[in-house]
Amino acid sequence: MSEHERYADWDGAYVVGALAPSERAEYERHLDGCLRCQDAVAELAPLPGLLARVDPDTLDSVDELPPADLERRLMEAARPPWWRRTSSRVALGLAAAAAVVAAVVVPMHLGHDHAAGQVAVALRSTAGSNLPLHAEVALAPEQWGTRVDMTCTYAAAGGAYTSRAYALYVYDADGHKERVSTWRSGPGETARTAGSTDLSLGDITRVELRDVATDTVLLSSSA
Repeated sequence: MSEHERYADWDGAYVVGALAPSERAEYERHLDGCLRCQDAVAELAPLPGLLARVDPDTLDSVDELPPADLERRLMEAARPPWWRRTSSRVALGLAAAAAVVAAVVVPMHLGHDHAAGQVAVALRSTAGSNLPLHAEVALAPEQWGTRVDMTCTYAAAGGAYTSRAYALYVYDADGHKERVSTWRSGPGETARTAGSTDLSLGDITRVELRDVATDTVLLSSSA
């Protein structure tokens, strides 16, 4: 079995945050050198954003667990054009997403106020970056760490600009970085991602947006 084959089915679980911390770190080490897995993660990146759109007021009225056939219904209804995966890999990603939905429903149903203490961060272009990107990040404290929601807009532009894979990182005071989300975007597109970290909000000192292929810092800001 090749290294890529070993990790080929980890993308869905990684995107929705279903990997254990040690598995997440292991997969990210592989991801740094595997373009195929980078593309796979970028294609699945909209999943957390879709989950993040769930209205808390709607969840307050939910008294039951997700139905047993949720995975099947998701597979039948939620297959956007960018999702060209084999049926087994789609099932893995959706199963992980369904598990996250079930986990998220409980604390939100208990009335947790996600807006309390939230910090908005506007990322700024770094020297030498000429891509027409604009990104805003919302950091929200949770009992388990910090939720990291991002909106990145890629202005319509001519020239040689093409769709690329990007990654969002958070840093602590010691300079340790953690990748919290990955996505693909091109001219005229807006990407929304929902990531997470076990760092508390007060421990996050910096946020960076990087080009996955080159690891170049394109946008950054102190938290």
